[in-house]
Amino acid sequence: MIKKTPKEYMLAYLKEHNIYHIEDECEGVSRTTMSFGGYPNSPSERIEACIYWHPTAFEGRVYYAEPGPSVVADSRYLAGAYKLINFINSHVWPKNQDGADGRVYSSSYLIQPLLQMNTTSQLRLLQIILYLWKLPR
Repeated sequence: MIKKTPKEYMLAYLKEHNIYHIEDECEGVSRTTMSFGGYPNSPSERIEACIYWHPTAFEGRVYYAEPGPSVVADSRYLAGAYKLINFINSHVWPKNQDGADGRVYSSSYLIQPLLQMNTTSQLRLLQIILYLWKLPR
């Protein structure tokens, strides 16, 4: 029996739910990019998400679509935004540990997102998840 890959499951889900997406490659890695509308607090009233399909893990990113990065780049409050991002990363997300020095779970089993602002003023949430679970048949 041939099992589906995580990417095949995701593409079937997107097709079944009629979610707009495109498939391409970025630096030699397969990528699925999606666009979601109906977010009135986003500068463009939509957000975008990408999944990079690496051989041993997938990397998920969620971010504001344009003109979001332009709004961030022109902001007078960047220092405050960086402080908020640092606070969220250090105090809000659960730490990538089991609290028992790794005796219960390896750190690779635990998921910790990362909120960041890149050099193009793109505010994004990033998460990397290893392919460790068994997928349904």
